[in-house]
This record gives sequence, structure tokens and C-alpha cells, in this order.
Amino acid sequence: MRDRILGMALTLFNDRGIEYVGVRELARELGVKGGNITYHFPTKDDIVATLAEEFSATAAKGYCENEPATLHGLMRDVEARFRHGFRYRCLLLSLPFLARHNRRAMEAGLDALATGERPQLVPVLEELRRERFLDAALSQRQKERAATLVGWAERGWVSDAAVRFGQDEPRRSAEHYLRIVSDHLLGLSTPRGRVDLRRFEGELRAGSWPEMDDGRDAPNRS
Repeated sequence: MRDRILGMALTLFNDRGIEYVGVRELARELGVKGGNITYHFPTKDDIVATLAEEFSATAAKGYCENEPATLHGLMRDVEARFRHGFRYRCLLLSLPFLARHNRRAMEAGLDALATGERPQLVPVLEELRRERFLDAALSQRQKERAATLVGWAERGWVSDAAVRFGQDEPRRSAEHYLRIVSDHLLGLSTPRGRVDLRRFEGELRAGSWPEMDDGRDAPNRS
């Protein structure tokens, strides 16, 4: 039941917004009584905080940890974070609301997301500089700015895309913001790095990465 509640909550929050879905509506969609929900989650805030913990547990993983540092690998990692953010897009779209009304959700990892800061990316950019993917003259300030841009894109693309593109074409809108990140890094790159980034952009044009995941499958009522 706990998993069914979380699954349906994520589906409804993504579709209608966290602020506009209550425990009664969630119970109705699940075909259960409200007490079945409050037994596991005393309040809606507890449901949201649990989803925030799930989101943050995956989002906290390091950049490029499964392959040698390359700009192609970095962009693939950013792309994976875009897909993860879209899966939990209700949290990204409701950050201002959660910052005011759900301290536990913010403390679950959304606080760092809200700032847009990505200090853990700076050492990765330094390694890419040493490996001659990025300009040897790249300054600490430039690395910090690039890390902040990536953090902004991962946090802000969902809400920006909702205004600019709507939510009907998430893959197309994600590609637009991934190219903004890639274009910024292109200006900091060596010829070797530019080859890497053009390879990534070529893959985007070819449609070689998966469709955006729309979130958990909503559980059956039975």
C-alpha cells in the first residue's frame, strides 16, 4: 500500500501540481479510505517529503562516476539528471511552495537543488581541463560559473520548458536545454573537447537516447 500511495501521488502531483492534490483526492483515485493513507503517511507533507528523499537519493550520485571523465560522459550524465528531474517534475515545479511549506522536503536534499549550486562538479571540470578537454587557461571562476549553469539547467529546465514548450513534448524541450549547456561548454573547450560535444549533439539529433520517463506507473486500484 505504501508503494501504491507513493506511485499514485507522484502521478497526480506531476499531472496537477502538488498544491492542488489532497489526501482525499489521492484516496479516491486509489479507491481506498483516507485512513489507509494516513496510516502510512500522517499528512500530505509526509508523502511529498518521502518523494523528495527518493529524488535526492538518486540525484546525489557523483558526476561521471561510471566512466573516465570526458565531455561526452559529462553531458550524458546531465542528460540522465534531466530525465530524473522530469520523472519527479512536481518537486522542481513546486520548489518555491515547498521552501515555504515543507521544511522536511527541503532538508531531504531539495535545499541544495534550490540554490542551483553544483560544487561537486568543479573537480570534474578541473579533471577535464587536465585531460585537455577544456582550455588549459580555464580559471577557477569559469569552472564555478560553468558548474552553476549546469545546476541551473538541471533545476530550472522543467519550469522554463512548461512555459515555453508546454509539457506535451518533454524530449524536444529537454534537448533544447541540453544544447544550451553543451554550447556553453563548447566555448570553454579544446579541439578534443569540441569533438566530444559534437558527438553528443549528433546523438541528440539522431534521437539515440530514450524517451522521457513520465514517472512511476500509477498503481491499480485493486
